[in-house]
Amino acid sequence: MAHHFADALEIQRAVIAGDLAGVPSPARRLAERTDPYPESWRPFMASHEQLARSAQTAHSLADAARAAAALANNCGECHAAVGLGPHRFTSPPLPATDEVSGHMLRHQWAAERMWGALVSHDETTWFAGAEALSAAPLLPPSLPTDLTVPKLLVELAEQAHDLGARARSSGSWADRAALHGDLLATCAGCHRGLLLGRLPFLARDMSHRERGAR
Repeated sequence: MAHHFADALEIQRAVIAGDLAGVPSPARRLAERTDPYPESWRPFMASHEQLARSAQTAHSLADAARAAAALANNCGECHAAVGLGPHRFTSPPLPATDEVSGHMLRHQWAAERMWGALVSHDETTWFAGAEALSAAPLLPPSLPTDLTVPKLLVELAEQAHDLGARARSSGSWADRAALHGDLLATCAGCHRGLLLGRLPFLARDMSHRERGAR
């Protein structure tokens, strides 16, 4: 199961990074792994293979995001059914900063908690992530007043916070998986914009942060 977890996590992180090319390799490993599973696991492993194939053949980040979230939830369904697996993920402190990159770290913290909640089916972890995502300010107050914020960033940030608010009232794990898929796709859209140079001020802020950490 450790290999399954590592590959599912690699898929999720590739999607968040906006790296569709990074999805097929771990997805193929998930789909082709043929461990001798106990009988009670087999229905979930069959679903796992189908979802891994969906991720492997995804033609868009949105499709890969939905498959990644569904994979995490399928793990949680199996863990709940057989009474095994992680029951709660240990969380580091929530990042607290007004810098742009700090808010991105808060989004990352929230997304990781929500993904971990799907894997463990732990509601406390889910709502911690949802609360952090919905409560994070849209834009940090420390931005220079003469800076023009790209429309794309505003739209994607609004989508992320809206998903956080919806996640706080979600009642089923299927709904939560769908919401998380939308969140992963939103994260991917922002990071893809960064890679394509459509969010230059965010790239500058992240670069300054990285140099300061050295």
